[in-house]
Amino acid sequence: YRKPEASSKGGFALRDQAITSKLRSAGKEAIYRIGKQILTGNFNLINIAFPIRCAAEYSMLEALAGMARFNPYIMNAAALTEDPLERIKLLITAAVSHMEPCNTFEKPLNPIIGETYHALMEDGTEIYCEQTSHHPPISHIHIIGPDGIYEFGMYTGYSASASWNSVKVNVIGDKYIKFKDGTKITWNNMEDQINNTLWGTMTRQVTGKQEYKDEVNHITAYIETGTKKIQDYITGKIYQYGQEIYSIYGNYNGFLEFNGERYWDIRETKAFDIIPSPLSTTLPSDSRFRIDIISLKTESKESEIAQDNKDILENAQRHDAKLRKAVNDYRAQNPGVKFVHMSEISV
Repeated sequence: YRKPEASSKGGFALRDQAITSKLRSAGKEAIYRIGKQILTGNFNLINIAFPIRCAAEYSMLEALAGMARFNPYIMNAAALTEDPLERIKLLITAAVSHMEPCNTFEKPLNPIIGETYHALMEDGTEIYCEQTSHHPPISHIHIIGPDGIYEFGMYTGYSASASWNSVKVNVIGDKYIKFKDGTKITWNNMEDQINNTLWGTMTRQVTGKQEYKDEVNHITAYIETGTKKIQDYITGKIYQYGQEIYSIYGNYNGFLEFNGERYWDIRETKAFDIIPSPLSTTLPSDSRFRIDIISLKTESKESEIAQDNKDILENAQRHDAKLRKAVNDYRAQNPGVKFVHMSEISV
């Protein structure tokens, strides 16, 4: 099975003409401001401030929390099984199943360094997110399962480069999960490709190869996209002691199977709610307190107020980055200095 709304060439298709027009308008403005250099593939698009009319009404931290939507039954089952091969199958299932519900074409707002987000799930899972770097933008996420049955951690960052009619998103970072029996499994992030950015039906594809390692149980595995004509099909293998145990086949717009046994079907899978912690008890650094997000939810996306508030936060972050650089430069010139008073540096 494959969702009929999926792109005929693979991936997710943007069929909302209003959103398409806004995104293309912003892209053309960027080309006008920066020139053709933006299309050489050598210019990092994260250095461009895109207008807020193209933004989602939430931060990237909140978007990252969405990867836990299937944890209450897939990750919990992985934590409770004693079979290491069953565990890694469930882990791969969780990784593939969250791709479709986390898809968005409207750009989540870039988090400000030090920004946080905290959420819960109905089974007691807790989700903690924090932005730990400005340039490159790096986010950390920490998820603790109910009663501590598993602990998931991840850091992720990205850069983006454009060519004619497409954008490649280079994703860095790693993920791990630890279980109470001492097992730890690690794997990497996959990448994104956005096609038909200037003409045609805009699409987004998850690309690359994801490799898993469970050193305790001598298990390795991988999944990859792009091996079939329709690019969202997934193939892969699971090995133990170097011997192939399972063949993996599926589609992130539809299903996933191990040796022909279906573990996930998009038509039958329930996505659980991510429940933001109450504003009255969360940290002041929580994404939902950002003045631009508040403006987006109370004003039109075309409102100058929302754009002005976004500019205020971005300018404050640029100033903060200059201060951090100045302190680091001062320390480099004055070895052994741990604390620096602002009167000692110039920006």
